[in-house]
Amino acid sequence: MDTIDIKIKLSKELGAEEREALRKSRRWIHKVNKGRYDTELMMVVSLPKYFHPTNSYLITKEVEVKEVLVAVKKAITNIPDIKVKIEKATVIRVDYPFTYIMREQYNFNSYRNIMYILGGATDLVRSKNFEDTRSKEKETFYYCDNDHTRKASNKIIIYDQGKKIKDKDLTPDKQDYDLALKDFPELERRMRIEVSLSTNIDINQLKLKKIKKEAYKFLERHLFNDELIENYINEKVKNLVSLMRREGKYLKRGEFIERERPLEYTQVRSAAKYHYDVEASKDKFLKITREVLRIREKRENIIILDCFKIIKDIKLSLKRERMKPTK
Repeated sequence: MDTIDIKIKLSKELGAEEREALRKSRRWIHKVNKGRYDTELMMVVSLPKYFHPTNSYLITKEVEVKEVLVAVKKAITNIPDIKVKIEKATVIRVDYPFTYIMREQYNFNSYRNIMYILGGATDLVRSKNFEDTRSKEKETFYYCDNDHTRKASNKIIIYDQGKKIKDKDLTPDKQDYDLALKDFPELERRMRIEVSLSTNIDINQLKLKKIKKEAYKFLERHLFNDELIENYINEKVKNLVSLMRREGKYLKRGEFIERERPLEYTQVRSAAKYHYDVEASKDKFLKITREVLRIREKRENIIILDCFKIIKDIKLSLKRERMKPTK
């Protein structure tokens, strides 16, 4: 579990100064805003930052969740010079992060073809990606249930966790990032697959096991869904066959492969089976295809030949994490 949004009904109103003092009192309290009513408080709390200066700490135990929630209640009821009680507290949003450790020879941008495939296959309404304005490399991918990434009720965000922490670290000499690297040596290889879910849970009933199960179901249903991915592949193959037939004998293999982006070898191989009647012609085309794609893989440090193998690997990693005990 990562960040949670809490709606809190208090016995009395907190003024702007008290709300700001509460926000500044703990590093793990991100936001404290007035709700729709005078006695309503809206809080955003980072569970990992309760235990570490960055969100690189992974919450894996129910006792950790309970410890943070107790601390939230104490932070509110112990505000200096004001006596206030919590009448009701409801968790209205939960972010649950899964972690995939990227292969050593790749960086996050190397996986962009995989993200495009998942974006093409998903049944979620909106898929969007953002790139680093300097390097132009992809750093965050959003898959949402409506057109607004910030206002989406439920969404999946995939990003480079190490880079995000490094970019957000405003301490002198990047002290927090260096500490995170020391405590979590694999940080630079972490791909964060975060599920943000709209909830309505009494704060005392929030359970890590249940949230992890719901987050995994959402991923399996909407992004890492075998049927959706297979349908996407079939549609792509049909489009490639159509394109190859349209160009016919004028099809220049190398140029075609370079032009059609994003492209994955499995799709080309399937399309070639439909396009070529002569086995030798098909084999020649596929040989050239593999050579061109290998060159591009090496030149751009991007995964092209093994996209679907990597997708299965990520899905297996998610399943393993889903099965880990939380006690």
